[in-house]
Amino acid sequence: DAEEMVAEEVATPLPMIIPGHIIEGGGTILAAPPGGAKSWMLMLMAQSIQHGSRVLWNLEYRRNVLLINLERSATSVRRRLSMVNKVLGLPYNAPLVIINARGRSMADIITSATRVKRDRKIDVVMLDSISRAGAGKLVEDTTANSITDQLNGLCGTWCAISHTSKTDSNHVFGSIH
Repeated sequence: DAEEMVAEEVATPLPMIIPGHIIEGGGTILAAPPGGAKSWMLMLMAQSIQHGSRVLWNLEYRRNVLLINLERSATSVRRRLSMVNKVLGLPYNAPLVIINARGRSMADIITSATRVKRDRKIDVVMLDSISRAGAGKLVEDTTANSITDQLNGLCGTWCAISHTSKTDSNHVFGSIH
């Protein structure tokens, strides 16, 4: 349905969860070449948001986070989480809600992710990674768009990581993003 909208009298700045990095109510893609520490950055952001840590970013308040891991084993993620907690000054066992689904696609886990979002009152979804989301070959824009559409449908605020091309670091691999 259409709605009649009225502009704000004065445009307000974009609300940010992590200033300069994650937009509130929108999607954010962190892209860098392979081996660029994207997964570490995503987990640092996720755990900072989840626990309201101000060690690395000036966060206003905490929010519930779901990290969807399509990239690595649960054992690897557990080890990384311990190191991230140490960097942030959190207890070693500070939790983070994670769907570990290495080798599966977004389509495979979207129903589960939707249930977790609802049941755990998730505010922010983090995805590792677009290149593993399994929506098709990343050689055309429709694939990356399909993945971002799934994320938009899942949660209003999300952050996903993606690889850039080895030859062109200005775009997410295989898309206009």
